[in-house]
Amino acid sequence: MQLKSGPERVNDVPLKRSDVKKLVSDLSAQWIATDAELLAALGFEHPRVRRIRHSKNVEVYVHIGPQPTDVQPLCVCFDVENKARAKYVPSLYVLHQAPHLIRTLRTFVGVAKSVRNGSAFFLPGVYTEAQMFEGTGAGQWEADAAAADVGAVGAPPAYGKDWVANVFGFLFEVGDLVALCEVGSHVPFAVAAFTRSADHVRSLSGLHGDAMDILLAECDWVWSLGSKLRPKESDSSELPELSQQALARAAARDQASRAAFARSEAERHHEMAAAEATEIPNRIRNRRKTLKSALELQSRDLASLNADQRRKVESVPDLQKQIEELEARLEFLNVQLGSGHTPPSPAETPNTEAESDSGNDEAVDRAESTPLEIGNTKPQFSDDELTELVVLGALITALDEKVAFPLLLSTFSANFLKPVCSIVATNAGCPDWTIDWKKTQYKKCATFLREGPVSSFVDVREDVPGNGKFFITGVNRMADALLLYDQERFLRPVGADGMSQQAQHILIEQKGKKKSGPKKITINYGRVQNKNRTTVLGLVEHLEKPAEFEKELRHHFACQVSVQEKELIVGGHHAGLEPFLEKRFGIKPHQITRLGKKPKT
Repeated sequence: MQLKSGPERVNDVPLKRSDVKKLVSDLSAQWIATDAELLAALGFEHPRVRRIRHSKNVEVYVHIGPQPTDVQPLCVCFDVENKARAKYVPSLYVLHQAPHLIRTLRTFVGVAKSVRNGSAFFLPGVYTEAQMFEGTGAGQWEADAAAADVGAVGAPPAYGKDWVANVFGFLFEVGDLVALCEVGSHVPFAVAAFTRSADHVRSLSGLHGDAMDILLAECDWVWSLGSKLRPKESDSSELPELSQQALARAAARDQASRAAFARSEAERHHEMAAAEATEIPNRIRNRRKTLKSALELQSRDLASLNADQRRKVESVPDLQKQIEELEARLEFLNVQLGSGHTPPSPAETPNTEAESDSGNDEAVDRAESTPLEIGNTKPQFSDDELTELVVLGALITALDEKVAFPLLLSTFSANFLKPVCSIVATNAGCPDWTIDWKKTQYKKCATFLREGPVSSFVDVREDVPGNGKFFITGVNRMADALLLYDQERFLRPVGADGMSQQAQHILIEQKGKKKSGPKKITINYGRVQNKNRTTVLGLVEHLEKPAEFEKELRHHFACQVSVQEKELIVGGHHAGLEPFLEKRFGIKPHQITRLGKKPKT
């Protein structure tokens, strides 16, 4: 929708500092290689930014200079009412200084004049250099396209599957922004949005019709708010200095992001190796004890042994081989970790029938005395760092579950912050740690979200000033802190006993047997005394802490919960109960037997 005329009365509203910060965050997420430093240089700074309400669903942001008449349009926001679909379109004045913010599409000389007069932009006006078609000129391309009926079936086969990328220079989706420039000019004369996707153009419409909606153009109302001056054309194709600096910073951020990811991967592999090095001595000790027992049986008359004892004697070569492999693996891990561990010597492994019991006992004692410092590292995070990790993990979890904003802060705390706190603390090596806002400098969760490290990409607002009721109205999903968060390390699933899956695996190996979880449960959606009631069978015997689980369910579903000797009783019918149990205990849908009618979502 092109803004050819403005409102009868223009009222510009100054933006608060928090509103400017929120605007900068939204623009950084939508425009290419954009950061706060670039936007400040373009004029997005407090208190110079004003908002003009053009219509119910369109807002225009302008920069007011030292003089009241010094006005420069910055951007236009379409679909204001729907925050999820709100699109910020940079003004032509901003694109004169930073043309890299959106992609550029070239057209033939003379098209700009028609667009300024209100004409639509049609696809045959897209200009493509001849070399992109392997030496075929633009005129020959049009002739071939017409002969092959491009409008019905796409491009001729000679041009291949990606002819759309060759014509436009990129692939696009519906709603993607593009700046229109004439051939030989680097100054855009209009901003348009695609109304078709690249797949639609390739397979259906071809280069026919108007696949773009002109949003801004020279000589429209937004253009009239500014100076109405175009920059001088330059023979050089280099980008302006602001764009070059912004792209350099974006490249540096990408490189830092890749380096951070590489570091996190190295730390994760180091932790896995450390955990494995911690458990191997116990496995060696257990196998040596088994080997010692097998050698004692081997010295006896085989005729006097039962079937199990004979199998134990026959396993002696396998046990010796396993011990040698574990010792070699431990030695390799010690070298990789640089821990200085001295692995048990292979020469100490009993391998002959003539070895004395004292030699075997000495080998076992040495295996038991192998140091186990690896993996028992001290917590590496302070209270403030753990608090930030928990809040980031809760925000990522909420975004993954596609919660609707605005979200009541107390709901966010109950449904996301508290459950994630135990998971992150356990994975960070502090299983007994919990968030205590009074011990932090922020004192409250709302203050942390508004003034803490996450304030730049989380928008929190109070319902009525002074009533203490806060809402999270939006989160920038593309913020660096969320993108660089190590989910595999801090958000690993935690079992019912409060240990991560990796710690459970170590414990299982040490004990020599695995404690199985629920293999099959039955959920009965029934009614008792004319009230809905849900009964779960096959789950209670697998609960390590029934009282805590009962409290967790009661808080999560806001209902009455009772853990009996063999059954779990939940008041009401809840559509989210089955997904909750599946995620909590790793149950698959085919392991659930349902009695009664499942409640609708």
